[in-house]
Amino acid sequence: MNTVLVLLVILGVVRFVIFTQVALTARRNNLANLYWLAAFFGLSSIYVLFANSTPPTPLSNAPIFTLGGGFGQFCLALFVRSTFYPQHKNWDYWLVGLFVADLIGVVYGLAASDNYFAALVTTVATIVNWTWHLVAAWRARQRIMADSGVEDWIKARYRLMIAYTVFGMLSGIQALLATSYPAPQMPPIVTQSAIVFAAATSILQLLVWVTPEGFRRWLSRDQQVHSQARRQIQAQTIVTIVTASISEAEGSNISIISARAIRDSVGKMIQSDDNDAIDTHLATMSYNDWDALLSGGDLPQLIHNISGKNVAEAMTATRRMLAERQSLFTMSAR
Repeated sequence: MNTVLVLLVILGVVRFVIFTQVALTARRNNLANLYWLAAFFGLSSIYVLFANSTPPTPLSNAPIFTLGGGFGQFCLALFVRSTFYPQHKNWDYWLVGLFVADLIGVVYGLAASDNYFAALVTTVATIVNWTWHLVAAWRARQRIMADSGVEDWIKARYRLMIAYTVFGMLSGIQALLATSYPAPQMPPIVTQSAIVFAAATSILQLLVWVTPEGFRRWLSRDQQVHSQARRQIQAQTIVTIVTASISEAEGSNISIISARAIRDSVGKMIQSDDNDAIDTHLATMSYNDWDALLSGGDLPQLIHNISGKNVAEAMTATRRMLAERQSLFTMSAR
């Protein structure tokens, strides 16, 4: 039995489990950015089986592994851009250009039977990509660390995300050394440590993107359980986040208008003008409810009618901000 191949199959299964969970979450919550992440895990669950491991396995195949890695990193880059930098859609052109350049380099290396060069091109792109992911996750974590409304498990999830990007970078550096031209003269530990970094990365990714309910509760063990009073406070926090996000995009004078429009929209939804009834409903709204209100409900039109402003882009930015703080909602870990 080839031990390395068995380990690679296990890694492939773990990544396929993450792919399935992320894809289901993307479909359930209509989050287009998560489809790119799902694509990354789906591709990596396949191409990892063809890894150029040391010692090699019966499935080791440099072209498949290198090309698969290139496409996977492209999907990961689009996930980082659309998740952490949704306002910079023009960056996609740069990412496509860099991906095409990477693909040309890989194809050239493979056509010239120079697997080292092909792997080198993809590996450099991988290191840069993981570094970008690390910086984006770190900044997102910094934005929510002081927010008492965000539960501990969400903050811990960002720390785990930072950890897996570090292991991803180490894996890339290891691959850079193992696929460089002097690799045959390097100590075995340099060329054989890839499976360790890959396993650590996959385990951390599993905890971040699947997050078992028991693990989530353990991470938030020091916080009190949701009570009606806490949920009402969270509802007010959500309203504050929404109005602040819209105001940042459209100008400070729209903040009061947005808060009024939110309450009017919810009142229309429950067919009541009673403030207590509106407050009660706000406290029970889930992520899906808010996402529907921001994307396809009456709220954007109400704000437009009152202020004369088109707030479509502000609504999109607000949905991203709420997704970042998803523990503000009464929902299970997903």
